[in-house]
Amino acid sequence: MDALRYLSSAWKRRFTKVSGVPKFKKKGRDNSFTLDGSIAVGFNQIKLPRIGWVKTFEILPDNVSPKSVTISKASGRWFLKLTSRKRISNY
Repeated sequence: MDALRYLSSAWKRRFTKVSGVPKFKKKGRDNSFTLDGSIAVGFNQIKLPRIGWVKTFEILPDNVSPKSVTISKASGRWFLKLTSRKRISNY
């Protein structure tokens, strides 16, 4: 559903004369998708909706609250980009 959200914002920018007409791109140019919602973080794993637990090479910090994850494929390898909020404790 992110594609529809991005398309809607592109047309809103067009009609407010902020930018031009959106250009449609063919599938395969950007092999990526974004997931948001109930994302959980483990020691070196991340739980994605509909996919399940995915192992990562890096150890993820405990005090991170993930907002969204973008999964992309480049050169035959899969990559995760984590957008998060950091919980800051009060002293």
